[in-house]
Amino acid sequence: MNKSLKILIILSFFSTIILSQQIYFCQSYSEEGEPIGASNKWQINPKGGSVYVLYDHEKKNLQNGTYYLMVDKETDGEFDAFDNKSIKLNEEKDWLVYNYVFKEAGTYKIYFLTPDKKRLAEETVEISLQGDAVSENVIPERDVKQSSYYEDIRMYFCEWVVNERPMNAKQTTKLSQKDGWIFLYINLNSPLNTKKLVVEVWRKKFSSLTHDEYIETKEFAVTPEWTYSFFRYQFTEPGDYKFNIYTDKDVLIGSRYIKVSK
Repeated sequence: MNKSLKILIILSFFSTIILSQQIYFCQSYSEEGEPIGASNKWQINPKGGSVYVLYDHEKKNLQNGTYYLMVDKETDGEFDAFDNKSIKLNEEKDWLVYNYVFKEAGTYKIYFLTPDKKRLAEETVEISLQGDAVSENVIPERDVKQSSYYEDIRMYFCEWVVNERPMNAKQTTKLSQKDGWIFLYINLNSPLNTKKLVVEVWRKKFSSLTHDEYIETKEFAVTPEWTYSFFRYQFTEPGDYKFNIYTDKDVLIGSRYIKVSK
């Protein structure tokens, strides 16, 4: 094997390692460390706003110890050290997360350091203040919680609801059908335990892997004793959508996906 080929193989190997590691800036995350509502552009309240910074080690457990979240901020075209946070890991898992509070607009470069100060993956994020037209998303002010109570939730997009049952369930729909209107039906077979359904709508835009564009939040009143509910929603643009549904106490009930075409 010649020297050039060896170098190419080594470079390909390390490129694979780098690409397998990923940092996400997200609105929430699952119990398995999967990002929910990830994006590289966020808009915060002028008083500050939090974003979960999640590091995915690609199914390879991290060693226990203290990790460091390093934050650099761009100034005059260069990134300078801005802030850092420590994260203690005392269990076997392949991801880390930190709820970081941004207080200033700007472009930031984020990376992690291992307990022995080795540098892991890095990623940039753009933060702007509410009212700034450059931003793509407004961060919902929500401290999301997870609960096993809703693990058996069933959710369906459907064409209509008849006698309190979903009819013609769909995973795809068209804007040309019913002017983009569709129903989302949820059933727990137990009391929903909330006075309203808080529905966040996301769409894929910046990444083909995550639903990273925040569209809007809708709220629908329900009775806590109800075991099921449904609501109607109108799409105005094509795309791959994700609906996150929360209780009035910011507990995630479940998520559902649908693809919308013209």
